[in-house]
Amino acid sequence: MTDKLLTWYKSQIESLDPKGEIVQIDTQAALIIYCSEIPSDESRQRPITPEELVHALIICILASTEFQYPVGKLYHEKHFAHGSKGSLSDEVDILILDSDNLAFAVWELKSAKDFQSER
Repeated sequence: MTDKLLTWYKSQIESLDPKGEIVQIDTQAALIIYCSEIPSDESRQRPITPEELVHALIICILASTEFQYPVGKLYHEKHFAHGSKGSLSDEVDILILDSDNLAFAVWELKSAKDFQSER
Protein backbone atom coordinates (compact mmCIF):
# COMPACT_ATOMS: atom_id res chain seq x y z
CA MET A 1 0.00 0.00 0.00
CA THR A 2 1.35 3.39 -0.91
CA ASP A 3 1.58 6.38 1.40
CA LYS A 4 -0.53 8.29 -1.12
CA LEU A 5 -3.34 5.72 -0.86
CA LEU A 6 -3.22 5.73 2.95
CA THR A 7 -3.23 9.54 2.99
CA TRP A 8 -6.25 9.70 0.69
CA TYR A 9 -8.33 7.23 2.73
CA LYS A 10 -7.30 8.85 6.00
CA SER A 11 -8.35 12.30 4.73
CA GLN A 12 -11.72 10.99 3.50
CA ILE A 13 -12.42 9.22 6.80
CA GLU A 14 -11.40 12.29 8.82
CA SER A 15 -13.60 14.56 6.68
CA LEU A 16 -16.62 12.36 7.50
CA ASP A 17 -15.63 11.73 11.13
CA PRO A 18 -13.48 14.74 12.16
CA LYS A 19 -13.57 13.93 15.88
CA GLY A 20 -12.69 10.26 15.37
CA GLU A 21 -15.83 9.13 17.16
CA ILE A 22 -16.47 6.26 14.72
CA VAL A 23 -13.08 5.34 13.29
CA GLN A 24 -9.55 6.33 14.21
CA ILE A 25 -6.47 5.66 12.12
CA ASP A 26 -3.28 5.27 14.14
CA THR A 27 -0.51 5.39 11.54
CA GLN A 28 2.22 4.98 14.20
CA ALA A 29 0.77 1.65 15.37
CA ALA A 30 -0.52 0.82 11.84
CA LEU A 31 -4.03 0.23 13.21
CA ILE A 32 -7.59 1.19 12.37
CA ILE A 33 -9.63 1.45 15.56
CA TYR A 34 -13.42 1.19 15.45
CA CYS A 35 -15.64 2.64 18.18
CA SER A 36 -17.12 0.26 20.72
CA GLU A 37 -20.69 0.95 19.51
CA ILE A 38 -20.05 -0.93 16.26
CA PRO A 39 -20.88 -4.60 16.84
CA SER A 40 -18.14 -6.99 15.68
CA ASP A 41 -17.13 -10.61 16.06
CA GLU A 42 -13.48 -9.62 15.74
CA SER A 43 -11.13 -7.13 17.33
CA ARG A 44 -12.02 -3.44 17.12
CA GLN A 45 -8.35 -2.78 16.38
CA ARG A 46 -7.43 -3.98 12.90
CA PRO A 47 -4.17 -3.70 10.96
CA ILE A 48 -4.18 -1.03 8.26
CA THR A 49 -4.69 -2.81 4.94
CA PRO A 50 -6.32 -1.58 1.72
CA GLU A 51 -9.40 -3.72 2.45
CA GLU A 52 -9.68 -2.44 6.03
CA LEU A 53 -9.42 1.17 4.83
CA VAL A 54 -12.38 0.51 2.52
CA HIS A 55 -14.36 -1.00 5.44
CA ALA A 56 -13.61 2.05 7.59
CA LEU A 57 -14.58 4.50 4.85
CA ILE A 58 -17.85 2.68 4.11
CA ILE A 59 -18.79 2.69 7.79
CA CYS A 60 -18.05 6.42 8.01
CA ILE A 61 -20.10 7.11 4.86
CA LEU A 62 -23.08 5.14 6.19
CA ALA A 63 -22.91 6.91 9.58
CA SER A 64 -22.40 10.34 7.97
CA THR A 65 -24.95 13.15 8.20
CA GLU A 66 -26.05 12.31 4.66
CA PHE A 67 -27.05 8.68 5.36
CA GLN A 68 -27.38 8.72 9.18
CA TYR A 69 -27.21 4.99 9.87
CA PRO A 70 -26.69 4.46 13.62
CA VAL A 71 -23.26 2.88 14.17
CA GLY A 72 -24.90 0.26 16.38
CA LYS A 73 -26.74 -1.01 13.27
CA LEU A 74 -23.52 -1.43 11.24
CA TYR A 75 -22.13 -4.85 12.16
CA HIS A 76 -18.47 -5.19 11.15
CA GLU A 77 -16.96 -8.65 10.53
CA LYS A 78 -19.97 -10.82 11.35
CA HIS A 79 -19.36 -14.59 11.64
CA PHE A 80 -22.04 -17.08 10.62
CA ALA A 81 -22.25 -20.72 11.61
CA HIS A 82 -22.95 -23.23 8.88
CA GLY A 83 -22.57 -26.94 8.29
CA SER A 84 -21.59 -28.91 11.37
CA LYS A 85 -22.56 -27.58 14.77
CA GLY A 86 -20.20 -24.90 16.01
CA SER A 87 -18.63 -24.02 12.66
CA LEU A 88 -17.91 -20.31 12.23
CA SER A 89 -16.32 -20.43 8.82
CA ASP A 90 -18.45 -17.86 7.00
CA GLU A 91 -18.28 -14.16 7.63
CA VAL A 92 -19.37 -10.94 6.00
CA ASP A 93 -17.54 -7.65 6.12
CA ILE A 94 -20.49 -5.35 6.83
CA LEU A 95 -24.01 -6.26 7.89
CA ILE A 96 -26.51 -3.40 7.95
CA LEU A 97 -29.40 -3.96 10.35
CA ASP A 98 -32.81 -2.33 10.12
CA SER A 99 -34.80 -0.83 13.00
CA ASP A 100 -35.98 -4.34 13.99
CA ASN A 101 -32.37 -5.63 14.05
CA LEU A 102 -33.00 -7.69 10.93
CA ALA A 103 -30.48 -7.84 8.08
CA PHE A 104 -31.16 -5.05 5.59
CA ALA A 105 -27.98 -5.48 3.54
CA VAL A 106 -24.99 -7.80 3.64
CA TRP A 107 -21.71 -6.70 2.07
CA GLU A 108 -18.68 -8.85 1.39
CA LEU A 109 -15.92 -6.75 -0.14
CA LYS A 110 -13.14 -8.12 -2.35
CA SER A 111 -10.52 -6.52 -4.50
CA ALA A 112 -10.82 -7.19 -8.22
CA LYS A 113 -7.68 -9.32 -7.90
CA ASP A 114 -9.18 -11.53 -5.16
CA PHE A 115 -12.73 -11.75 -6.54
CA GLN A 116 -12.18 -14.59 -9.02
CA SER A 117 -10.14 -16.77 -6.68
CA GLU A 118 -12.35 -16.28 -3.60
CA ARG A 119 -15.86 -16.31 -5.00
